[in-house]
Amino acid sequence: MMRLIFISIFTLIGLSSPVFSQPGGYGWDRFGLGTTGMTNDSPVTGIISNTTQATSSSTYYLVEWNSYADKWSNTSTPYNEVFTLSYGGGGFSGSNGVLNTATTANRYYTLQIQGLDYSNRNAVLMETNNAPVDFHGSTPITFASDVYPGQDLEIDVMLASARSSQEKVFVRYTTNNFSTSSVAEVSWDNTTDGTATIPASANTAGQTVTFYAYSTTVSATSDSNHDLITLKLSNNGGSNFSYTVKK
Repeated sequence: MMRLIFISIFTLIGLSSPVFSQPGGYGWDRFGLGTTGMTNDSPVTGIISNTTQATSSSTYYLVEWNSYADKWSNTSTPYNEVFTLSYGGGGFSGSNGVLNTATTANRYYTLQIQGLDYSNRNAVLMETNNAPVDFHGSTPITFASDVYPGQDLEIDVMLASARSSQEKVFVRYTTNNFSTSSVAEVSWDNTTDGTATIPASANTAGQTVTFYAYSTTVSATSDSNHDLITLKLSNNGGSNFSYTVKK
């Protein structure tokens, strides 16, 4: 018998009419087992996220909210790249709302959605061998205090525990307050420690460079929506890391 895991995103609206706005409450549901509160696991504000472990290769997802069982559907659900969810109407009928992709037993799946209302939604479904790994609690990011013009800067990155093979980490940096930005991928010395390089071209005399690090399963060049694809974030408590190049 096929086993279904439903991701249910709902508002507690009782018998009132549907509300054409962002829902205020979220939950996830396994069909027939009731609804529990959905943890907003995403480190980025405005992204709704849930990570769950597949129990078999017949695990599927259903995106749903409110008492009318309104659902979103898609034509295909690629792993580890952004796709579009389209509003599919109310009530469960056939594959309406199901994210059509096979799963692997015991792997973890992080479904992230950028907002939710009666319009198309950007979403991503990220697959990892184990639960996504946090950055190290006390020393996630270290780098030299003195940076000179024309010098590459090596950023040392440390995770709290061994990462899954699918988890990548990028340093996203800017010289103009993220009006534009670039990313540098971390290369790994082992499963927890690695380095990324901010190149000499960014380090001109007197220039302030701001950056943060994030983990994801999505390739750096495949989607520019860094908020949506972020599994874990290290941003110096919200103010981001920064340095000013010597003159």
